[in-house]
Amino acid sequence: MQSREELVGAIRALRNETEILSEPQKEKWLGWLSEYDGPGFYGRKKADRSARFIFNKLNSAAMIIWLAEASGVDARILQKALTASRNHPQTKQAAAIRKVLPWELIEARLGVSQAKEAAVQRHFIAYHNADERGTYRTRRDEGAFLTRKNFRGQTLIGQHVWVFEGSGSPKNYRLVRHGTVITMHRDDAGEARVKFKIEGPEAAIAVTELPWFRRLLDQQRSFANGFSSLRDAAIIQSLEQIVRAWQNDARVGLPAGPTTAQALIDARLGQGTFRRSLEAKWSSACAVTGCTISGILRASHIKPWAASNDSERLDPENGLLLIAHVDGLFDKGLISFGKDGQMLLSKRISRRDRKYLRLPTSLRKGPSEQQCHFLEYHRVKIFEA
Repeated sequence: MQSREELVGAIRALRNETEILSEPQKEKWLGWLSEYDGPGFYGRKKADRSARFIFNKLNSAAMIIWLAEASGVDARILQKALTASRNHPQTKQAAAIRKVLPWELIEARLGVSQAKEAAVQRHFIAYHNADERGTYRTRRDEGAFLTRKNFRGQTLIGQHVWVFEGSGSPKNYRLVRHGTVITMHRDDAGEARVKFKIEGPEAAIAVTELPWFRRLLDQQRSFANGFSSLRDAAIIQSLEQIVRAWQNDARVGLPAGPTTAQALIDARLGQGTFRRSLEAKWSSACAVTGCTISGILRASHIKPWAASNDSERLDPENGLLLIAHVDGLFDKGLISFGKDGQMLLSKRISRRDRKYLRLPTSLRKGPSEQQCHFLEYHRVKIFEA
């Protein structure tokens, strides 16, 4: 690693949060490096300083410690560096730390971090403005988009791209395609045509009102940029979940659409319409204890999520609103309920624990016929008598 640009790229790939420092230093590093070639900045006369020179001139102990930990330097070496810094005044702490954490060590760890980054498939966002270009279309099993962003082919090929389409005013957004980049060709004018192999069935999933998409919009600032990288793991997970849910709709015969897809995700997390239906049924109180503290109530599936088909996963009759400790017992098969709503206890719950937990008890109202069907599954397959 020689140049400032290479150092910037390596730092961008590092995680922000670390354990030793309460205040992350990543943005400080990037901000400092972005101004490094400014006129007279820090009294420097040359803008093209090497990464080594920059590191060795830095006078911030916190930034050096963060860079070392984020790049994966052994914790014992980090502690040794911290100990060394405490024996010096603040103006000399950075130099003391560098004696324990020299550039050669940092450079080696940054190289490992970059290799790991390259081994993991990265994600990118492509945007298609339907008002200007018409409805997004693909050919057979391949999609394509245009970008003037200065990405290199070797950076993109093999990575995953998510294509969003926007139309109307205010904009309505849809996820229209996704897949793995296979080629990139740039013309003489600097515009690149990127092709990707389509994954999954054709769909246009409305995403405008989904919380994770609003967060994505905030991060992207402007979809008009057309193409950008995506590093938020939670958003990537939400994208993968909603695509899987959409595909499952067709498989089980549910009405295919974004509402169903998001409902499946919410139901898995005990949220959305599934939870609201249970709250309405049980007056926002635990089905057993009557507790009304919302934060400790769980929208629990009777027939487990993994064993249910998608219609059962969304069915409020396959659910109970339970306080956390009762939900835990029910989920582990240590309790169940009979057709009359009376609680059944596993022999694994000792007399002492029964006394502490005030068990057995019963559901506050008898189960419906459909709930009895799901409870029978629980008694036979989950409950440990």
